[in-house]
Amino acid sequence: MQVCKTNRKVVSTPIRIEIKNEVDAFAAIGAPIYLSKNYLAAFQESLAGKSRLLFPIVYKGAEVIAFGSIQEIRIDYASIHSFGRLFSSDKTILVCIEGMLKSFVSSLNRKTGIKLLVVGNTQVSGPYGMWFKEGLNETEKAFYYDAVLQKIETSDLNPDIVIVKDLDASQPIIKKALVASKYKEIGALPIMKMNVPALWKSREDYYHAFSSKYRIRANSARKKFEGIERRELTFEEIILYKETIQRLYTNVYTRARFRLFQVQNNYFIELKKYLKDDFKVFGYFHKDIMVSFHTLLFTSNLCEAHLIGLNYEFNKSHALYQNMLYDCVEEALDQKSTSIDFGRTAMEIKSTVGAFPVEADVLLKFTNPLLNTIASFILKKNTTEKWVQRHPFK
Repeated sequence: MQVCKTNRKVVSTPIRIEIKNEVDAFAAIGAPIYLSKNYLAAFQESLAGKSRLLFPIVYKGAEVIAFGSIQEIRIDYASIHSFGRLFSSDKTILVCIEGMLKSFVSSLNRKTGIKLLVVGNTQVSGPYGMWFKEGLNETEKAFYYDAVLQKIETSDLNPDIVIVKDLDASQPIIKKALVASKYKEIGALPIMKMNVPALWKSREDYYHAFSSKYRIRANSARKKFEGIERRELTFEEIILYKETIQRLYTNVYTRARFRLFQVQNNYFIELKKYLKDDFKVFGYFHKDIMVSFHTLLFTSNLCEAHLIGLNYEFNKSHALYQNMLYDCVEEALDQKSTSIDFGRTAMEIKSTVGAFPVEADVLLKFTNPLLNTIASFILKKNTTEKWVQRHPFK
């Protein structure tokens, strides 16, 4: 336990910060689904010793005023190169620097490995590092966020790297506070989101809103989709197909440019067990063989497109991914969702179904001052990949 005496101009009462290993009941109160007790309990059980979750809690007196989720990941010498590319750009200088950086960090930690702490969620995009009690102003939130990170850095957790993901446009004061504490901004891809207009009452309304070009594109994708059966999987079926689900998910995971943490097949089982109807798994079958799947999370009026899996041969012949995006929109309409979060990656194809980019900042800090200085120099040269925003509606 640590008592943190705060600047009285910001906070009038001293705060106390604790870092716990278990989810407490208050985690579900007013928090988004990825900081809810049920989701965090499911995620925690699925980790199976390959990682662990930690929960920083900020108290003012006896009251909980902030709660967070941190994933601790141990990167050993043999696995550091399995994380894929560290930078968005393929500039020769960055490729060379990346190789040297990996080798340098590996050599420093050959015996013990590297301890990485991710404030937020490795599996989804969004500001799920910290939740704050309603009524706090942005300056107070920034102070508490920074205090939590200071606690993490100086605790016996001894992290080598701390990553904060993802700060959105409503959190500039938090970002400013963390930058002042030597956190460096990483060039991160935007999160693709979509608003569902109230006038769309049916699936037909969605497709009717397309311009002629994109309606033809949708019809073409749907025609290629013939011969594929899509069905929602029950809890028992998720267990039955767990090995196939894992294989298809791994196909997608290994193609990702940067791979931070790979979930195991029990992740989907645990999510269904804890979240029930708020978590849906849809399997796509060709002659009774599963060739892809996608998952959706529903909370309030939001539909979140979660992890997917693909057989890439069928993706090419049957436009599986394109059709899964259309299916996501259709399912959101059926569930009366008013917005859809498609996550990062594949921005251009997501924009063809109506998604638009929303910037979200990712910050990083090496606790080794020398490495943090080097990181600052390198990250200034990193740029995100270029892509074309499509505008499918009339």
